[in-house]
Amino acid sequence: MDREGRLLDVNPAFERFTGWSTAEWVGRSFTDLIHPDDLPMAIETFQQASSGETPQPYELRIANCWGGYTTGEFASTPDLVGGEVVGEFGIARDVSARKRPRRS
Repeated sequence: MDREGRLLDVNPAFERFTGWSTAEWVGRSFTDLIHPDDLPMAIETFQQASSGETPQPYELRIANCWGGYTTGEFASTPDLVGGEVVGEFGIARDVSARKRPRRS
């Protein structure tokens, strides 16, 4: 993401994770993907990375094209160019399965 929180690039896993194509999201704000209850944490971790810190791993619910949310575990770090923070680099993995109640 750039310093304004716009997605600059996403990998093919994003498409599997959300059901949306890369073209639908590149250039849009990450905040549009985040569950409203998780938005404060998402903004906080983005601000940490933007100030040069590396946030602890965290979980967020991400909107998907099927009308629901997929839970992801995120790790992010400042994206540095020449020692200057130009945005945030992050990776996520789908942890929805471990969040679902187990059936007996």
